[in-house]
Amino acid sequence: MLEIRAPRHFDVPGRLFPRLARRYQDPRKDDFTPDEVVIDLRDCATLDPPAALWCVVYASLVRLKGIGCRVEPPDDAALCAELAAQGLFSMLEEMGVSVDARASGTANGSQIIMTLQRFSDVSEVEQLADDALECLSADKPVAGNLSALILNTFAELGNNAAEHAASPTGAFGMVQSYEPPSGGMQFWCTVADGGIGIRASLARNPALKPRYDRTAIEEALKELVTGTGSSHRGLGLFGIVEDMRPHGHEFIIHSGTGIMHLREEDSDPVAQQCPILFPGTLAGARISL
Repeated sequence: MLEIRAPRHFDVPGRLFPRLARRYQDPRKDDFTPDEVVIDLRDCATLDPPAALWCVVYASLVRLKGIGCRVEPPDDAALCAELAAQGLFSMLEEMGVSVDARASGTANGSQIIMTLQRFSDVSEVEQLADDALECLSADKPVAGNLSALILNTFAELGNNAAEHAASPTGAFGMVQSYEPPSGGMQFWCTVADGGIGIRASLARNPALKPRYDRTAIEEALKELVTGTGSSHRGLGLFGIVEDMRPHGHEFIIHSGTGIMHLREEDSDPVAQQCPILFPGTLAGARISL
């Protein structure tokens, strides 16, 4: 049995304990052969959308191999209810993951703009973005330009996953709002997949041969860089970075063993090596009002 125990404050997959970084932990590999995988969230007091999507992607790849998978929900009742409202537990159960019955309680979903959804093509992304915009317009006092930023960010990240990831289990996305203790409002737009990753995607372009996951992320964030080789593509991620940087927003990309966390004070996007591998690609934007 492979047991993965999440930390108390689980915001991004890179927070997982370094001992989990062994190569066989990648469920896409042929040598991944545990008889069961247990994702233990019991100690979590917080669990942000990027971490939630790691759970979904990892579990989906485990189940794809026919290996049993079980998730132990947080002992914290409020967090457990929040994750239920997001649709995390129902999505896991839909994929054949065993989830403890205590995760099935009701919760206030007023902060959920778009519950956790699975998609595989750009037409589904467009429909999800339209539905989320309708929800956002009806329930949240958000200026039109910020509504457009939130939904355009989700659409771009979703389209990238649908077009380039080649994920055997599809891609997953969600949009959620928060009201932090400091006041104001924040929105998480998060998309993840269990596909080939950014480095392999860019390598489809003969002009691009990134050697490492971290350098591939930096390449992908440059203007007009794309794995398609088209001179009319490659504006999406570059545009997101340009939108995030001047306004106090945050943007994270984690693909393979490369991770980039962009904050307002960062002058240029710099990716780093991460001891925890993401089996595919995760991208998330935290937008602050």
